[in-house]
Amino acid sequence: MLSCHGYTAKELQKIFHVNLFTIYHWFDAWELRRFCGLYEKKGRGRRPKLNDTQREQIRQWAKEFPKNLGKIGAFIQEEFGIAVSKDTIKRVLKTLRFSWHRIRRKVKGQPDPEEYQQKKQELEELQRREKQEEIDLYYLDESGFASRHMCPMLGKKKGVQ
Repeated sequence: MLSCHGYTAKELQKIFHVNLFTIYHWFDAWELRRFCGLYEKKGRGRRPKLNDTQREQIRQWAKEFPKNLGKIGAFIQEEFGIAVSKDTIKRVLKTLRFSWHRIRRKVKGQPDPEEYQQKKQELEELQRREKQEEIDLYYLDESGFASRHMCPMLGKKKGVQ
């Protein structure tokens, strides 16, 4: 339409920020097929480096070595003779619906000060009682503890005594 209103190919190139050859290809496509000629066709872009069979093999390697993209890259090079970057492996895994997230090294945010003090006092009390050999205190993980636990025999909650 802009061409019909008198814009030159050079002016259209500046408006659309494309190469001059692209403008001429658009003109040719319009002349041959009108609107249909301007649609982007399937098959544009770079061809994939890896076929479906190779992608399935990469899926298996990713399950075996989930934290080692370098090792998967070495397997791809050795097995298929194709050099791929870690970014390419990530893209392949993303198309296979894999996801990964950064491991958080500390708890997000600040705890409620009142609740924190209460839990701290409970823990100090339990530690005191353990020193006096009143109870056996077990830590299940580094993130905290529960002052109540499930009794496996009865299936009921039972307080620490």
